[in-house]
Amino acid sequence: MPPTRAQRRERDVTAEIQGRYAAEALALLREYGVRVCHWRSSMSGIAWVGNPRRPIEAPHPRSPLSFAVLAHEVGHHALGRVRPRWREEYLAWEFALEQMRRRGVPIDRRVRERYAASMRYALAKALRRGLKAVPPELLPFVLPDA
Repeated sequence: MPPTRAQRRERDVTAEIQGRYAAEALALLREYGVRVCHWRSSMSGIAWVGNPRRPIEAPHPRSPLSFAVLAHEVGHHALGRVRPRWREEYLAWEFALEQMRRRGVPIDRRVRERYAASMRYALAKALRRGLKAVPPELLPFVLPDA
């Protein structure tokens, strides 16, 4: 039987890191005291903010996009809980992009598109939950009416 999510969170597979940007990602993980508990095969991630062992799940840093996803999850731990939730997502993306610049990882078209899509999703969710006015940080992600 495969491990439960709670059991997976307790693992540390950071040392199994692979990919073109492994050295940069490992330095980032060490700098912020974050560990990888599961390497994902998809371009998605999760951070358990508040867990004292600071676990994340992320893809191996094989491309700029996978590095961005990993750095975004590290950003959640570096920032801690931020409210409202859309602001936490925005700041985690800004953190990831800054880490990419600092570490010489290119911010390519796929990274920019993922960032924009993620922020459009966060904005739509905030509006569904009652956000009355679009904050200036989210204005670039407002789509024109179709």
